Amino acid sequence: MSAPRVPARSRFQGLAHVLRYNWPYYGAAAAAIVAAIAITRWADLPAPVSWLIRTGAGVAAFWSLGSILVTFYVYDLSHLYRWHWLTTLLEHCPRRWATFHAGLDETSDALRALYPGSQGEVFDVYDPRTMTEPSIERARTSSGETTARKADAGALPIADSQIDAAFLIFAAHEIRDPVGRVRFFRELRRTLRPTGRIVLIEHLRDTWNFAAYGPGFRHFFSRAEWTRVAAAAGFSLQAEQSVTPFVRCFVFRKTVER
Repeated sequence: MSAPRVPARSRFQGLAHVLRYNWPYYGAAAAAIVAAIAITRWADLPAPVSWLIRTGAGVAAFWSLGSILVTFYVYDLSHLYRWHWLTTLLEHCPRRWATFHAGLDETSDALRALYPGSQGEVFDVYDPRTMTEPSIERARTSSGETTARKADAGALPIADSQIDAAFLIFAAHEIRDPVGRVRFFRELRRTLRPTGRIVLIEHLRDTWNFAAYGPGFRHFFSRAEWTRVAAAAGFSLQAEQSVTPFVRCFVFRKTVER
């Protein structure tokens, strides 16, 4: 049987999105690097001060360029967005699934292609009170997303035991409050059938992502945090897979109640 045909992405689509949504960061880094070069070249500074400025500019250049290259690799060159690897992680094709995002849906078309004949729904759990990063607002404005159903992550508009799989693809980390993350996972547990699964795909707060994104890696959460959240909500880890060195996929199943 041939693999399902997933909608193709343009070669630079992922990188273009990241640059568009985070351009103030890259613009500020570029301006700081240019200013550092100019100051150390033309200003009469003590040697230690000049060295510190040049070192800072070098670090900023390394992480700026590094994050661009890693982003291009992860979102445009790797097999991540081809998605065929995802079908090997679930034992059965979900009859009904839900995917959740915070304003930018890049996966529902691929999920429908991967699971033909299934019923899927897209939910937007964006909360302007807590998700205040400007990049999220730029992404929402740029995407023009109108098809997703608005939802409160702590009170999902889904009846009990209705879905076979919940996909959280680069979205759950936007819930910054640890209590809110557990509440969201508990809501997912309520809506999942007994054999239902959570599929969580995220960058992690680890060495690989620190090397790529510098201090920006703190926007992600560690593996220990995701397994803690899952356990607190009544899930256990069924499987995990490194999609690239920078991205990890987890599959959580409902813990059997005794």
